[in-house]
Amino acid sequence: MLQNLSKNKTSYYVHTIIMITIVLIFYFLPATKPLTPLGMRVIGIFLAMLYGWLFCDVVWPSLFGLIMLGVCGYDKIANVLASAYGNTTVIMLILFCAVTAILSAAGIAEYIANKMISLKILQGKPYVLMLVLLLVMVVLALTVGATAGFLIMLPLIKEISKSFGYKPGDKWPMYMILSAAYIDCVSYQLLPFKAGPALVYGTYTQFSGVTEINYVSYMICVFAMLVAAIAAAVLFCKFILRPDVGPIKNMSSGVSGGIHGNVTEKLSGYQKYVLISFLILMIALLWPNIAPASWGVTAFLKGLTTNGILMAYIMIYMFFNFKDGISFKTILSRDMAWPAIYLVAAAMTMASAFQSETTGIMAWIESVVTPMVAGQNIYVFVLIIMILSILMTNIANNMATLAIFTPLAYTIGMSTGANVSMEALMLCVLMTGAVGLVTPPASSISAYMYGEKEWLPGNCVFKYGLLFCLVFNVIIVYVFGFGLGSLLF
Repeated sequence: MLQNLSKNKTSYYVHTIIMITIVLIFYFLPATKPLTPLGMRVIGIFLAMLYGWLFCDVVWPSLFGLIMLGVCGYDKIANVLASAYGNTTVIMLILFCAVTAILSAAGIAEYIANKMISLKILQGKPYVLMLVLLLVMVVLALTVGATAGFLIMLPLIKEISKSFGYKPGDKWPMYMILSAAYIDCVSYQLLPFKAGPALVYGTYTQFSGVTEINYVSYMICVFAMLVAAIAAAVLFCKFILRPDVGPIKNMSSGVSGGIHGNVTEKLSGYQKYVLISFLILMIALLWPNIAPASWGVTAFLKGLTTNGILMAYIMIYMFFNFKDGISFKTILSRDMAWPAIYLVAAAMTMASAFQSETTGIMAWIESVVTPMVAGQNIYVFVLIIMILSILMTNIANNMATLAIFTPLAYTIGMSTGANVSMEALMLCVLMTGAVGLVTPPASSISAYMYGEKEWLPGNCVFKYGLLFCLVFNVIIVYVFGFGLGSLLF
């Protein structure tokens, strides 16, 4: 009878049973110290939730995971929900979705997309277009941040794809989104004062007693890795993936205002307000990172934080109540990626559970990893530590990974007695631990992409995440992080 009422196939319920079985197995499995019984239950919930994300849905497995965290002894359900939906990253995603809904409704994203693809240098050149989009991603990552930059880039890629006639799920926009996420993660590490580099090299200086890091060498190495990553993404697309780029190649060279001519050259007064106010928003988000801290404006914007600035933008938009604008109700229903938001909330909460001392998960992982890398040849050791760092960051998120692997890599690296540059080794840990795209808990970007099932169907995020993390990133970081880094540091 249920099959007559539901669109689900029989296999869907089989996957659900497997999910529940995973939880039950880990609930009764004995824990090995330092892993606690609670830690075993949390790991089971995580694996079940991950299985559900891959084979069932993104929303209800996310809710399932949160409920199970509330009943397994980790914390009260009220605290779990408060942690999930009060998370600053989740709030930022909701606010950014509202901003992009305003831009989309006003036709600004489409206008920018059509203006961009009407540039002569890009007409009929699909891989030049891809290169330019990835460079735009680099600029956004360096200015407004990794997650915020990706959320700005995503609607631009969608609108450009639509302008060429691509549909959600087509290979070219799918790969374009995924490669933009990869380049976003790499380029964000270029500036050494960001959270990841600060954590890694701050920990390193505490352990080693070194007072100064050669940040010029650091930036040269990361820049070389970024160039290699962009080249690898473009070349893989052109020679191996080979998506249908006919719509881009066949674009008319005499286009004005977009390939379909459906975007006017002149913006209306309302559209001008949305465009100009959005540019002001970008400046406000960027200002605290570049302006002197002693300035009153800088202190004010830092106090507002990213979420406060986004809230102010939406508040002012709603205050004016434009005749051509959209209502708040429409904003919350138009382009809000609710599945992705639910998934991010669950993934971030699960990452916090992994880091909790009550579960013993992080201590257990460290106890398992140490014997695997101790006593290895230094070159083999670096490779193993990189691979383990990648695997770890896709389970417990990047900052937790960096916090564990930095002292671990330093301690074991020093014990080898090899003449190795510790700064280069730290760079390898950073660049592998900071790029997490395989599973939802790896990063907010990865979690968000898992929720974009229309444009990123099936298991493409998992599949290409493995490609970027375990193939491209390992090779590039080993050559330019450890190889070039050992020469420059």
